Amino acid sequence: MRVVPWRRWGRLLSSRSEASCSSSTVRFRLGSPLLPLLLGLPLAAGLGPTRAQAQVACATANSDGSYTVPGDWALKPSGVAGGATFRLLFVTSTKRDATATDIATYNTFVQDRAKAGHSAVTDSCGDLFKVVGSTSAVNARANTDSESTDTDAAIYWLNGAKVADNYADFYDRIWDSAAARDESGNSSSSVTSVWTGSANNGTILTAQLTLGGGFSVGVGDISDTNDPIYDGTDNRLNTYPFYALSPVFKVDSGSPTLTISGPASADEGDGDPMQRLFTVGLSSAVTGKVSYRVCFSGTAKLGSGSGSLVQDYRMASKGATVSNEEGCLSGLELAAGETGSGQDVGIAVLGDLFPEGDETVVATLTLEAAPEGVVLGTNMATHTIRNDDGSKATLTLPGATTSLVEGDGPAEFVLNGSGVTLGSSYYVQFGLGGAATNRTDYRIEVRLDGQWYDVAGTAGSVLLDVDADVLPLRLRLVPLADERVEGEERAVLTLAAGEGYTSGTSSSVTFDVGERTVAVAAAAATVTEGEAAGFTLTASPAPTGNVSVAVEVTDSGDFASDGTGARTVTVGTTGTASFSVATTDDDTDEPNGTITATVNAGTGYAPHSTEGSASVTVNDNDVAPTVFWEFRGGGIAENSGTYTREAIQANRDLGSALTVNYSLSGTATCGTDYMITGADCTTGMGAFTLPANTTAFTGVPFPVTITPDDISDNGETIIVTLTAGNGYNISGEVSTFTIYDDTGSAAFSLSGTPQVSETLSIVKDSDDPDGNGSRSFNYVWQFRATSSDDWSDLAASQRGCGDTTTCTPTHNEDYPTVGGYF
Repeated sequence: MRVVPWRRWGRLLSSRSEASCSSSTVRFRLGSPLLPLLLGLPLAAGLGPTRAQAQVACATANSDGSYTVPGDWALKPSGVAGGATFRLLFVTSTKRDATATDIATYNTFVQDRAKAGHSAVTDSCGDLFKVVGSTSAVNARANTDSESTDTDAAIYWLNGAKVADNYADFYDRIWDSAAARDESGNSSSSVTSVWTGSANNGTILTAQLTLGGGFSVGVGDISDTNDPIYDGTDNRLNTYPFYALSPVFKVDSGSPTLTISGPASADEGDGDPMQRLFTVGLSSAVTGKVSYRVCFSGTAKLGSGSGSLVQDYRMASKGATVSNEEGCLSGLELAAGETGSGQDVGIAVLGDLFPEGDETVVATLTLEAAPEGVVLGTNMATHTIRNDDGSKATLTLPGATTSLVEGDGPAEFVLNGSGVTLGSSYYVQFGLGGAATNRTDYRIEVRLDGQWYDVAGTAGSVLLDVDADVLPLRLRLVPLADERVEGEERAVLTLAAGEGYTSGTSSSVTFDVGERTVAVAAAAATVTEGEAAGFTLTASPAPTGNVSVAVEVTDSGDFASDGTGARTVTVGTTGTASFSVATTDDDTDEPNGTITATVNAGTGYAPHSTEGSASVTVNDNDVAPTVFWEFRGGGIAENSGTYTREAIQANRDLGSALTVNYSLSGTATCGTDYMITGADCTTGMGAFTLPANTTAFTGVPFPVTITPDDISDNGETIIVTLTAGNGYNISGEVSTFTIYDDTGSAAFSLSGTPQVSETLSIVKDSDDPDGNGSRSFNYVWQFRATSSDDWSDLAASQRGCGDTTTCTPTHNEDYPTVGGYF
């Protein structure tokens, strides 16, 4: 955000909205003085490289032992001017052992590789490469003509970077580059050890460590720039590559040379853009055009015209294609016959009001296409932009820690400045740290002209363009309410390094953004059905305004008459709010129930971690009925099917169905000898339901189905015991059923002779088909004198014995018989 008075303009100037805005800057419109300079410079399309490759023949050496190469030779290192010398170094792509004692063997090995390598190396030049190695007869310096008395030259990797400035630099144990190349000019990054048999200074360590000199031979290490010639020894039978060094090459001094020069140092200025010119020229005329490009770097910041907050200069050159991403001007060219100062390549220096250090613009020249023989000379030029806005100011933040609550009011803090220069402005960057996230958990606002403005920024930083005239500057952090449960989070604003200022000893401000929690508590632990269940919500800390709390009410036991489900309860500035749930007083005996209130997540609060729900027990106030057996068992014949004589009763009317539990025992087997609906024969447990609206003392049949079989198991028992359950009491809980076989004859018979003075007995048969013989029954003995007598005749009874098991009939004058028989 630009924080400036209306009268000022700067590098990012745009009109300020009177409403809150979401941009990271409040800007004026771009100042008009810059536009004519930039927009008045037409752009031209760039040209692709079409450079020809020259060949080199190492047939005749110069007087200093060097071999002349043209300025456009493919292997001439960039920046080597006409008349300069250089040598090329490579690592062989093939390997061999170090057993040979003659240096010529190794020279031939590397020469064969040189001739088989890069196409720009002719055989005549390839035969002049020498191994950088020592035998007992000759050392590396002498073999490669790199003694201090030889023609000195810089050494470069073949088609690569510079290795050393000269021979002394080459033999000082540290090379400028370890980016090795092979004979084809390709990278050899996988190579680490190289046979040398030499010390790092190119001499012989000992004869035993030279190539072929002993069991162990010296090796160099090219994994980094240290100790490239000698780093230890290895068994001479192992195979490693070798270094190969070219003869001395000299660039043809008569070649036309393309160079660049820069403008002198100058102040940046405070207003209109200042044009600064770099000059590109040729040392001599050529018959065709020369195409080139210029790329810019340095400590000064290159601007693109939009988007960049800090801009020290822009590229502006007539006829060029501008690439802001690469920082280059391409498509530049010198016409045929053009020499001397050639062409001006311009930049526009943008004056500002920021106290800052001096900054540099470095222009690098690249030759893209030219006639044969043109070489690149001085290819870099530097222009220094001098600061003219005074010394840097010191900016500070309070350094304090402030606690806030999500959704509540903001907390203010102040950005102070000392040593500021009136009229100066500063790009102030705040780094944002902590678990809290900008634009999600909070936002930052700045106070200008009596109003608060939103500063968007990013999740990690906020940038303000602050004019010295508005310091000290009021800012504030506004916590944002959300529905996420996240606990307390910290936001830390720290002054980062910026333009024209340094951070003071107090350079940060901290905010702990807490979360309001809402707890719920029951007004009473228990209520009786018909009474309301009460609950109280408590928000901590109490809100500064109303907070709508989402509550879910659930009912276990169907006691609530209404009010279950979701509801919203408003908690005001007191921090508490109460609500209740009505219950129904019915006539049904039922288990006690509960009503539970749970706080759900919402905006501006979070449910309390341990007190987010509360329950009230609702006690039933109805008396449970008593259940009992009506007959409490009996005998059942095996072939009688389903027995329904037994029943269960309750001692009062039932308004709703009542389920009664029971258990099974006895000698009969459930599932084999009998079945009862609702019984689990595996567990021996069951449940029987008395229907709703059953009147008091009305038996509900309890059916038992008997399974007949051919097994003699007379007298097995089924014992059904009523057991405890919800909503009833028990009385007379056991009913026993006896199963009788159906394989016998009549229920009873007589034994003995029906004659006076003879004893007769009655014989019961419990195995009769109907099971009657197993029952208790009443009987009397009667004896008729003749078959025609009536059974109801008093005489028949008088001759009998009542209901005794045995009877001896009698007769007398009043009740005679016929011959004593009956």
